[in-house]
Amino acid sequence: MDITYDVMLFDLDGTLLDTNELIIESFYHVFDHDPAITRELVISNFGMPLEKQLLGYAGRGLDEDGSDLVHKYRTFNNANHDQMVTAFPGARETLQALREAGVRIGVVTSKIRFTSERGLNHCGLREYVETVITIEDVKKPKPDGEGVHLALERLGVKPTDRVLMVGDSPFDMGCARHAGVDSCAVAWSLKDEAVMRAENPTHTIQHLQDLLQWLPK
Repeated sequence: MDITYDVMLFDLDGTLLDTNELIIESFYHVFDHDPAITRELVISNFGMPLEKQLLGYAGRGLDEDGSDLVHKYRTFNNANHDQMVTAFPGARETLQALREAGVRIGVVTSKIRFTSERGLNHCGLREYVETVITIEDVKKPKPDGEGVHLALERLGVKPTDRVLMVGDSPFDMGCARHAGVDSCAVAWSLKDEAVMRAENPTHTIQHLQDLLQWLPK
């Protein structure tokens, strides 16, 4: 049986937008290049809500205040955003082709709305995305399925429809699984391949254009 999808939901960082180096440098900045905050550590937690990561790296409890860390992170991140953020190859062309084929497109991200919208607009992708669900829109972030369910609600479709969640982290794969939709891991993730494979994604793609094989007939 041919596989097709009527709805495709995307993670943002590391999936549509190459923000990897900006994120890593932002964490380095917060902790004044503490050698304990390694590139590998930061990458291992890609997809986790920002404040939770910062509190953990600072050795604070999750019930403690992390607003000072968040402010320092976002100040650096915002100042360097436009110079360091690009779309991954084929992102704009793929989203355009999906929309022209009638595929509904949404974003489900652990970022706040300001930086989500800024990144999409900066990279020329916003016009193709019908709904953007951010960390500010949900009570339970990824890997909970709430973000996917909210996106589908706003699009007026059901999880039982042909829905695919595309992402670069185990949090995205878990989000899809908990929401009851198919998942697609991207091969350009900085996550170790074995880590992604352990999540048993429905599909894995090498390039964004590979999504076009599942256009509605």
